[in-house]
Amino acid sequence: MAVNGTLIMPGPHDISIAPRVAWIARTLPGWLALALTLVFVLLAIPGNLPSLRRKLVSDAVFAAFRKVMPPMSQTEREAIEAGTVWWDADLFSGKPDWSRMLAFPVAKLTAEDRDGIASYIKALPPRPDAVPKSEKEKKSDEDEDAGPAGEPAGDTGGGKEPEGSDY
Repeated sequence: MAVNGTLIMPGPHDISIAPRVAWIARTLPGWLALALTLVFVLLAIPGNLPSLRRKLVSDAVFAAFRKVMPPMSQTEREAIEAGTVWWDADLFSGKPDWSRMLAFPVAKLTAEDRDGIASYIKALPPRPDAVPKSEKEKKSDEDEDAGPAGEPAGDTGGGKEPEGSDY
């Protein structure tokens, strides 16, 4: 942008980056602008072609990471080889294949599994609120509810005024 023959950089109120790039390109010598454009295009081509990007960029990056990452543990290897990550990957992809997921058979417990669970449940102690209280515990609860001298809490003698009081 030129005002009175002076080039002025666009201000922060401009939303588009294109005018800024164009302004910078106009201030560069033609040969430098062409060289930078060629470098940009040469870097953009492998970035937009997946097979070329894998060969030139991804393989090199993965090779560098393999050198610095610790080896995979046996547990991690078994989890990956189990092949059960497809469900999560499909679900979190943003576009799950619902027909594939709904066609997956529902898991059912075997008779042995059901018997094992039943034996664990039988071995559990009963719920605390389902256990009958012993006589000692019942008496202790009644004592806590009683007022002074064994009277029920809040009872002052049937509502009668004590003798000799000024009430």
